[in-house]
Amino acid sequence: MMSACAVKVGLIVFMAHIGSYVPADAAQIGLVDKIFTRMRTTESVSTNLSAFSVDLNQVSLAIRYATASSLVIIDEFGKGTEMVGSYHTVVLSLTQLATHNWCLSLSQIL
Repeated sequence: MMSACAVKVGLIVFMAHIGSYVPADAAQIGLVDKIFTRMRTTESVSTNLSAFSVDLNQVSLAIRYATASSLVIIDEFGKGTEMVGSYHTVVLSLTQLATHNWCLSLSQIL
């Protein structure tokens, strides 16, 4: 359920910024300079990286390049790994985004 909500939030923000129709009676959407998503990871033998490593790389890029006007959507972070490790990693990532980057973040932990 959260995946569908996160996708809709990202799409509505994007659609509003390109001047497209937004499916709402009224909406106040602030300016966003970048939208970062971490939605789903597929493992690949060719990259020689685990799904968790790919997750960390994607979140690292969001932390590095997000600004106060960015929207970061993190969904299904750490899927297939130990819950405690995934939880701590995403909480630390969100804390970094909120306190140092000052950007909006939406997250779900599996």
